[in-house]
Amino acid sequence: MRSICLAIGILAFASSFSQAAELRIMNTGVVNPPGLRNVTDAFTKKSGVKVTIVNTDAPSALRDFGTVTPAADLIILPVQQMGDLDFQGGIKPNHFAPLGRIGIGLWAKAGAPHPDISTLPKLVAVLKSASVVMYNDPVSGSIPDQYIDTLLRQPEFAGVKTMKTTGDAVAGLIRRGAGDQNAVALGLVHAVHPGDGEGPKDAPELVGPLSADLKPYVDMMIAISPRTTDEKDAAALISFMNQPDMIPIWKQRGMYPY
Repeated sequence: MRSICLAIGILAFASSFSQAAELRIMNTGVVNPPGLRNVTDAFTKKSGVKVTIVNTDAPSALRDFGTVTPAADLIILPVQQMGDLDFQGGIKPNHFAPLGRIGIGLWAKAGAPHPDISTLPKLVAVLKSASVVMYNDPVSGSIPDQYIDTLLRQPEFAGVKTMKTTGDAVAGLIRRGAGDQNAVALGLVHAVHPGDGEGPKDAPELVGPLSADLKPYVDMMIAISPRTTDEKDAAALISFMNQPDMIPIWKQRGMYPY
């Protein structure tokens, strides 16, 4: 009897979705694209609804979300930019939800020391001792990059040698050989945080997230477009993303659901 009920439940779940449906999500890259793909693949496997991820930068997303063809059904943005889009009528009323929080951390070369950065004075000392501190140029409109730029402009950081990059500063430091062995980078933590059990193995170049009193994070939201023709499946995807069994997948890619 239990197996019969289970089979009926599975059929009911599957029948609740549109046949041969496809959803398109516009993502600005703050949410780790492979991590997002892991979650949407799980949704597709369970529902049969194909999900296409359109990765772009924040200015392009805000400009194109309401006009791009084919239309995107959903968009993922930091809460500040989502608020702007909502105010402009760019998302479906009452059809947005929180996803999670993504931290900003300090990265070093493979094999370089991992000093203590747990307080503001310790972070300042580490950055001042670095040969250069790299970070993404905030001209891209990215909220995390704007946060880092504002942080480094504070009086405490006077004397820190900085370099704005046109590409991913963390990738440049770790994978493309930018900077010497004493160079560091500030950027998003798309990895398990140290202290969560897998940190050192998961991202050995991650010195650690910045001190919590600096509020070094980006809060992410997801919303449905008024142009969607598949509101039912779009709402189901949002619900699926926030299920408890998705938490380990998100955390593996550095996002901590609320």
